[in-house]
Amino acid sequence: MLKGVVNSSARPSSPLQKGDSIQEGDIITTGPGSLVKIEFSNNSTIFVGPDSSMKLDKMENGKANVISLIKGQLQSRYSKGENSDYKAVVKTHTAALGVRGTHFLMAYNPENKVSSAVTFSGHVSFMKTPERWNDMCAQNPGKCGDLMVKGLDNNTLSKVISEGQLSQAFTNKKTATMPTQINRVQFFSLLENSPLQEDGQGAKVTGAMAKLEGEGGGPKAGGMLDLKTSLYVEPNGQAIKDPKTGHYLPLGDIGQVDFKSGEYKPPQGWELKPTGQFEMTQEKTPDRAIDPNRFVTVRTGEGGPDREEKPAAKPPLQKPRPGSMPGCTPGLPCIPRAPGEDLINNGGLGTILLPRARIHITVE
Repeated sequence: MLKGVVNSSARPSSPLQKGDSIQEGDIITTGPGSLVKIEFSNNSTIFVGPDSSMKLDKMENGKANVISLIKGQLQSRYSKGENSDYKAVVKTHTAALGVRGTHFLMAYNPENKVSSAVTFSGHVSFMKTPERWNDMCAQNPGKCGDLMVKGLDNNTLSKVISEGQLSQAFTNKKTATMPTQINRVQFFSLLENSPLQEDGQGAKVTGAMAKLEGEGGGPKAGGMLDLKTSLYVEPNGQAIKDPKTGHYLPLGDIGQVDFKSGEYKPPQGWELKPTGQFEMTQEKTPDRAIDPNRFVTVRTGEGGPDREEKPAAKPPLQKPRPGSMPGCTPGLPCIPRAPGEDLINNGGLGTILLPRARIHITVE
């Protein structure tokens, strides 16, 4: 799968074409709106998203492959092997992720240096990497993978991210955040539209997704990940917590999920910046008087994963229209259906029915 303009450092004069081979040391870069799926001889697959860059640092039989995410996002699916060794290590400037056999997404923004990881199936080990490790890897690339594996095996440094959970690494924090569950609508939308989703597989809830493991001072469950900035938008201080799932139902307009891609969409007329601040995108907007910076909590690392939760200013609310949507609970806001899609969301509290139609991207 290849769409748009995808370049390799090994052949800068011409873009990659379907069927081309890539080698160890190559840097793969996608332009805006472009993407590429890379298949390896060990049956593993990597999908590089739009406006992203990654490097194949080390590809060696019998050892964990080492991949650097330089910018943007990637997804990967690795099959479980006969042993428990890591199949790959994906690293950024601030984090490392160990893969044994799973389907996951990783995002990194070089402006704020925030790394985020979400697991779709199985589980991964995720850790904040010390700054000195980047220098050690630069001086001795051949030993970088072994260094990362030792760190990931250290339970005091790494976090285990299970299905449906998110963890992040910030430059000013010693360890990654406690894993927390992302918004269910976003999780299923990302999974359903993933290029690595196997044919015939629909998104489904498993035990790991059905209950909250425990926040432990980490981000509130039920928020949304912005893939462009790699920032997590939390449910605000007025959010309602569902005792069954542990998810918070946001009140007020903190943004929404694009059902066709699973990406976070800020409130209309606003753009989320890598600093964690919202900026207006146009002079006049229906929501001009509603400044999301007043009530939206964005994880930037400044407050720390173990900071005390502070109540946010009460946002403007819109009462739900009684009986306007089936499956809605009286007194609670409902997420509207997307045109042509059968989605019944009680703001993440009720049953989520995803369309069976899958999105396929091919090159004619």
